[in-house]
Amino acid sequence: MFQAGLPSNYWTYVIGFVRFMMNRTPTKTITAFQTPFEIIYKKKPDPFRWRMFGCVAIVHIPTEVRNREAVKDTKKQKNVPKIATGSKLGPAAELMVLIGYTSRVS
Repeated sequence: MFQAGLPSNYWTYVIGFVRFMMNRTPTKTITAFQTPFEIIYKKKPDPFRWRMFGCVAIVHIPTEVRNREAVKDTKKQKNVPKIATGSKLGPAAELMVLIGYTSRVS
């Protein structure tokens, strides 16, 4: 957490991330050396999609959000060029820091 440069109030995300990883790690207490995820969902977790906590992530900005931001910008400023966020030439992704996974990730 310190290497990622995150403040100390992100501990809840750290705990959630650890829980996510522990549920996808095999344990000896479960028969046949399976993961808790396998027992619940009847399929193996995909480890190739896992990333390290605090790593840099490129996050896609959905079109609806980009268009909404462009409308807000044009209402605030009268002379905003068409190339601002929300146009086809605006950014479609943003650099962020990975602090956890959603419940939809396997």
